[in-house]
Amino acid sequence: MIIHIHQALDICLTVLAFVGAYYIKKDLLPEPFRGLITAPNYYIVLLLIIIIWYLVFRFFDLYASYRKQNFGRIFWNMVKAVFVSFLLLSFLIYLFKITDVSRIMMGIFFILNITMLGLVKGFVHRTLTRFRTKGFNFRNILIVGSRAGAKEVIDAIGDCLEAGYRILGCMDIDEKKIGEKVKNGVKIIDTIESMEKILLKEVVYELIFAMPLHMIKDVEKYI
Repeated sequence: MIIHIHQALDICLTVLAFVGAYYIKKDLLPEPFRGLITAPNYYIVLLLIIIIWYLVFRFFDLYASYRKQNFGRIFWNMVKAVFVSFLLLSFLIYLFKITDVSRIMMGIFFILNITMLGLVKGFVHRTLTRFRTKGFNFRNILIVGSRAGAKEVIDAIGDCLEAGYRILGCMDIDEKKIGEKVKNGVKIIDTIESMEKILLKEVVYELIFAMPLHMIKDVEKYI
């Protein structure tokens, strides 16, 4: 559902950018750059844009979760997707022999499109980051292990709270260690034999094996 809303928002922003570019070129630019001739059918151009942008944006995986991405990566992927979309649009305009399309208008559209998409995506990314650092919109993680590997995982997650992960605890193979602290307040909550019970009780998004697999009896069934 959220992905579909994200896609619809991108298309709406792209349409607004195109309409804005049209009226800027038609009415707002200084002479002699102002004005548009009526020969090309800009409705057809807009239809091509909607189709191309939708397909290319999906191909570039722009709707992957922001949880594991910084904004620089998100913005750069978006710029590449817009650039490729423009190349495809130019090819189709040439193929369908749509003549006299204003290059100035399309240049304005390119700038507006990147600017509007970048601003909205930046706002969404910053908002989600703030929610996650305050403990909202998090995902639970369960760690198998309690030694050096587990401590490294705990450190890594603690260094990027904005990703929105919360460690439920660690599981060990030794029942006597239950209740012991591993690091940063994370405890050993049970043995690995209780994994199914924990998974049925808690919502766990990721299970991380942070110990040598050969130490775990019948490890295949847990994996």
